[in-house]
Amino acid sequence: PALGDKSVGDAPFAVSATSSAGLPVAFNIVSGPATISGNTVSLTGTGVVVVRASQVGNTDYGAASDVDQSFNVAAVTASSVRSLPSNYTAGIAFTVTIQATPSATGVYAVEDSPPTGWNVTAISNSGSFDSVNHKVKWGPFFDNASRTLTYTVTPPAAETGIKTFGGLISIDGNDQAIGGAETVVDGSTGGGGRPAIISNV
Repeated sequence: PALGDKSVGDAPFAVSATSSAGLPVAFNIVSGPATISGNTVSLTGTGVVVVRASQVGNTDYGAASDVDQSFNVAAVTASSVRSLPSNYTAGIAFTVTIQATPSATGVYAVEDSPPTGWNVTAISNSGSFDSVNHKVKWGPFFDNASRTLTYTVTPPAAETGIKTFGGLISIDGNDQAIGGAETVVDGSTGGGGRPAIISNV
């Protein structure tokens, strides 16, 4: 059977082949990010791996033609989406939610940066707050489980204007920006950064 594709971080696996002459078959890596010991393949990176099966001859049978098979080793990726309210009110707390989803088993971590000067509390999933760099951090996680990560922020009492969040999800050393909502607008404006409409009552 054909060799199935793999992901970086997958465990070493065995390959096999049979000879119609009943002679032993040897394996080697022709090219690609892998090593082989006996018939056990270990992955070392991303790309296409070519494995060769060879059978030498003996006094009764000639050597068989080499047989090559290839498979792809893909990087483990992850998606993350931040949810925010459209508006904030100075001095009133609200919850930030990040949905993190890795594509396969790997080592992943998430960090998010709220606006400078905003107070951070109630961090879920055993996360922590780096007060020096003003970042909320989770992980590392050593699996492929999706997680809903949350924390609470409180804008300063005199805060105004449009404020921005930014963050990363890192999996197996590859950083990707958190998607989804990035900005919140002072609720005293009309939702788009313009003064609220004054009307008669």
